[in-house]
Amino acid sequence: HLEAPELVEPVTTNESYRPVTYGRIGNVNTGVGVVVPTDYCHFFTSSVQLSEIKVSVGEYVEEGQVLALVDTEEAKKNIEALNAELSLKDYVWSIKEDIYEYDLSELTYKHMGYTEKNDTVGAEQIATEIAILKENHSFDELMHQYEVDNINKRIEEEQKVLNDGTLVAKKSGYVTYVKNLSDSDM
Repeated sequence: HLEAPELVEPVTTNESYRPVTYGRIGNVNTGVGVVVPTDYCHFFTSSVQLSEIKVSVGEYVEEGQVLALVDTEEAKKNIEALNAELSLKDYVWSIKEDIYEYDLSELTYKHMGYTEKNDTVGAEQIATEIAILKENHSFDELMHQYEVDNINKRIEEEQKVLNDGTLVAKKSGYVTYVKNLSDSDM
């Protein structure tokens, strides 16, 4: 049977050490509510392959702490593939440009021929074909530029992943969820 230790009186007399007294304390306001912590989701903006997750559920992390590492070899492969795709698009576009120039010069010569023979009906028909060819080329050029811009944007995103290769905590707090790498490392 253990005995309770003797109560030691503190030297200081701040509020937490004062003896309990009975009396009027004034107005008391109480409120009822639910405390919900702020969530900060951390993720990469592009699809990446993770090599390591450095935190676990329940762990407290400081702002700026590294949460996960990226497999940079995968990012390098993605950049190489995107650069190859870009080269192919440029090569195909240069061939389409040559075909357009050839077709335009052919129609221009036909138009000049009809004009020299004073065949206004034929000249108008060829002028319409030239206008359609130019309009289609303009659309193709816009589409090509859109595709090239899209690939360049994806290359930039992959380059950011390659340059940094880490996912960093935006705010301090507790980790509540971590992706399971056994399912997929993407």
